[in-house]
Amino acid sequence: MALQKLRPQGLISADDIPPQEVPPEYWTRAENIAFRDVWPERVPGWRFIYDANNPVEPPLHVRNNNFAGANYWLYGTAAKIGVTDAAGTHYDITPTVAPSSTTPNEWTSCELNGEPVFNFVDVNGPVGWNRNTGTAATVMTDWPANESCAVIRAYKNFLMALNRGGTTTIPSQVRWSNAAAPGALPTWTVSATDDAGTLSCGATGEDCIDGLTLRDSFIVYKGHSTYIVQYIGGTLVMAQREFLQTSGVLAANCVTEWAGNHLVLTDGDAIITDGNSVTSIADRRTRRAMFSEISQDNYKNSFVTHNASQNEIWFCYPEEGATYATRALVWDANSGRAQLKDLINAYGGLSNRSLLLSGSGTAHATTGNVSVAASSDSWNYEAVLQWDSESALEWGSTAVIDANDGMVSADPDGTGSLVHFDIGPTIPDGDLVAVLRRDSLDFGDQYVFKLVTAVWPRLTGVVGDVVNVRVGSQDRINDQISWSQFEPFRIGIDEKIDTFSTGRFISFELQSTDGGVWRCTGLDVAIEVQGRYG
Repeated sequence: MALQKLRPQGLISADDIPPQEVPPEYWTRAENIAFRDVWPERVPGWRFIYDANNPVEPPLHVRNNNFAGANYWLYGTAAKIGVTDAAGTHYDITPTVAPSSTTPNEWTSCELNGEPVFNFVDVNGPVGWNRNTGTAATVMTDWPANESCAVIRAYKNFLMALNRGGTTTIPSQVRWSNAAAPGALPTWTVSATDDAGTLSCGATGEDCIDGLTLRDSFIVYKGHSTYIVQYIGGTLVMAQREFLQTSGVLAANCVTEWAGNHLVLTDGDAIITDGNSVTSIADRRTRRAMFSEISQDNYKNSFVTHNASQNEIWFCYPEEGATYATRALVWDANSGRAQLKDLINAYGGLSNRSLLLSGSGTAHATTGNVSVAASSDSWNYEAVLQWDSESALEWGSTAVIDANDGMVSADPDGTGSLVHFDIGPTIPDGDLVAVLRRDSLDFGDQYVFKLVTAVWPRLTGVVGDVVNVRVGSQDRINDQISWSQFEPFRIGIDEKIDTFSTGRFISFELQSTDGGVWRCTGLDVAIEVQGRYG
C-alpha cells in the first residue's frame, strides 16, 4: 500500500479544461468555498442587518461613514438617498433634486473631512450630507448652475468631478474644487484667487469613466486610456499626463485601492497598477472565462471592491442574462492568487455561494464598520468555537467580532435590505451547502487501476462538526464517476474514513450542510496498484 499526499490549493474548474488535465495541485469544483491564504475553506454565512424591513427604498449603492464616534450606512436608490444609524433606524435624506434611475453604475460616492458625498449622473451636481439625520443632503456651495458630472471622488483636500454634463457637455473634463477647510466641504468658485479649476484629458477621444487617488496622484480612467493628474500648486494647481494608451476601466466603480496600488477591471482584463507599471492578475484562461460570461447588456453594473477583513479584491460582474453582479473574480492579496468563484450572490439564482435572497444579483458592495448594535446574533456562534484547536478562523476576523470591518451589500429587490457577508455559520433561509471536489486524478499513470481503501482528510474547524467525504472512480475518462457512499468525518475526533473504490481515475468530494467554517489543507490517500487490465 502506498500513501499519496494531495495538497491542492487553488481551483481550476472542469468547465475550463478536462479534469484529467488539471494539475494535482488544484481542485476542480468548489461551491460555498473561498480560497483564502491559498487553502480552501467553507465560507461563513450572511445575514440581514440594520432593520432590513424598513429601508427608504431598495439600495443600489452603499457607503459607510464612521467618524467622530458615530457610524452610518448611506445608500443611493432609484430615486432617493437613505441612511441608517447604528441602531438600525432609517432616514430619508434625499436632496431637493432627486435621482431617477435603476442603474447602480450611475451612483458614485466618496468622503472628505469625514463628510460623505454622493453623486448621481444627470442631477445638477454632487451633494454632501452633514451627518445629521434630521437634514437632507444638499448640493454643494456654488456648484456651477445647470452642470452635472458623472463621477465624484476625493483627492487630497479637493473634490474631483469627472465627465462634465448638463448645458455644456465635455466628457473628457475633470473639474476640481477649491481646497476644503478642515472639517468642511469645499466650494467650487473659479477665480484668480481660488484653487478651483478644470482640465481636459483630451489626448484620447473617450469619456472619463472613473478616477481614484493613488498615493500622491489622482488617476483618471477612460474606456481605453489612463491619465495621471497631480497637484502642483501655483497658477495651474493641477497637471496631467497620459499614463496608458491601451488600458482603462470597464465602468464606474470598477477600480479600488489596495496597499498603494489600484486594482482595475478593464474591458478585457483584471489588472494591478502602482502608477508606473501594470500587471494582469489573471491568466489567459481565467480572463477568457470571465469575459465570455459578462453580460453585454448590463456590464456597466460591474464593480470592484476591497474585502478588507479577508484582504481580498472582488472583481464583480453580471453574467449574461443577469441585471446585477452575480459572479466575481476574487484576488487573494495574501497569496497573490486569483480564482474565479461566484460572488456572494445574495439576490438571484443558484450560485457557488448559494446565497439566494429575492432578486437578480448584487447591485453594489463595500467594506465598512458593522456595529454590534446592528447584529442580532453577536457571539452566539463564536461561543462554540474551540479556539485552542481551531485554525480555520483567527481571532479578530469578521466571524468573531461584529464591531469590525465587514462586507456590506445592496439588495436591489424585495424589501431592499442591507446584507452583511462572511459572518456567522448560517444563512437566513435553508442550509449553507459547501462542496469541495477533485475529479479524475490518475496519480501519474492513467493506464493503471488503483484501489483506494482509506482517506485521511486534513481538516480544521469546530471540533465535532461533520464533513462528509466520498471517493469516486472511472475506468475510462469518458465514464460517469461512480461514487461511494458519503462517510461522516468529525473534525478533531476522527482520523480517517475507510472506503473501497477502484478505477484508473480517482475522484474525491467533501461536503457539509451545517456546522461552522472549516478549512481543508489536503488529503492523504491509501492506494493499492491493481495492475494494467480491463
